[in-house]
Amino acid sequence: MSHFRIRARDDRDRRGALVISLDFELLWGVRDHCPSDSPYRANLLGSRRAIPQLLDLFEEFGVAATWATVGALFAESRDELLRFAPKDHPSYRNEDLHSYLEEIGHSEEDDPLHFAPSLIDQIRRRPLQEIGCHTFSHYYCLEPDAGVDGFKTDLESAVLLARRRDLRLTSFVFPRNQVSSTALSVLPSLGFNAYRGGEQGWMYDARPGSRSQLHRRVGRFLDQHRASPARLVDWKELGEDPKLTNVRGSLFLRPCLSTHPRLNALRLRRVASCMERAAASGKILHLWWHPHNFGLNTELNLSGLRYLLTVFTQCRDRFEFQSLSMAAAASAAQNHAQVPEMVSNAPATSVHSYT
Repeated sequence: MSHFRIRARDDRDRRGALVISLDFELLWGVRDHCPSDSPYRANLLGSRRAIPQLLDLFEEFGVAATWATVGALFAESRDELLRFAPKDHPSYRNEDLHSYLEEIGHSEEDDPLHFAPSLIDQIRRRPLQEIGCHTFSHYYCLEPDAGVDGFKTDLESAVLLARRRDLRLTSFVFPRNQVSSTALSVLPSLGFNAYRGGEQGWMYDARPGSRSQLHRRVGRFLDQHRASPARLVDWKELGEDPKLTNVRGSLFLRPCLSTHPRLNALRLRRVASCMERAAASGKILHLWWHPHNFGLNTELNLSGLRYLLTVFTQCRDRFEFQSLSMAAAASAAQNHAQVPEMVSNAPATSVHSYT
């Protein structure tokens, strides 16, 4: 059992938080390397079945999440999508990235990979769920010749279509985590006050290109299984910019594979350990993934997530650990609602075992 020295709480206490964000993109996010007729189609279609189950799990445990959604998915029809799409399309040097060259169907009924208004409606009806923005077309900010003007018009389209659905978008996630300083300057003017910055480490440095170099992918794989407590986010980081809060990512929640049960268990235990450390030290653990990561082996992945959310409830009971959306975390930081008061003087140990 861990030993923690916890000071008396008052209204200036700072509690740790679990932040979850999901990059909801369907085919728009993978079309350049996984076309609609590729084997990955099964993952994408499977994500449509996984999303209601994810929502059930979040509601059962009282957990918030931010769903960073590609704006085109809001459209009810191809006509509406084209009506809201920006007049000026991106001028990527790599033509494979031009999403507007994609053949799309008439609506969600005949094209469930490009439209998702029914799923967005399900998300917005559930408690504690925030719908954020992932650009309109899955815009790549660091690609050669992308340009900030194209990014702004793309983002304007996403904001306008969301408003048509009576949604105000305030949290933003860069596609493929291609965070751009020039693009960041655009966000506040369009109503955004929070974004997800990239994870720390050389292997997470965003680069152009749909597939990163092999040594970076290997580095990310090893780091995500190590799940070091150094991944945690200090609340002070969130208050550095009063106009735009960087709720940076801590860890990508890699999908479980049926062929590697021991590796799955190791990774989940490491993530659980990070969560316990965040709870004990009053820091933030920001997990993120894509719904399509749960599109195959759905029950196995939901089981792993249930384990993590069970650890979350134990941390909530013991340390008053909280669950926040990106918007709520940004608001808490900017309002200076909390100051660190919890001190750990011994390593956290697992309160629950995953096997």
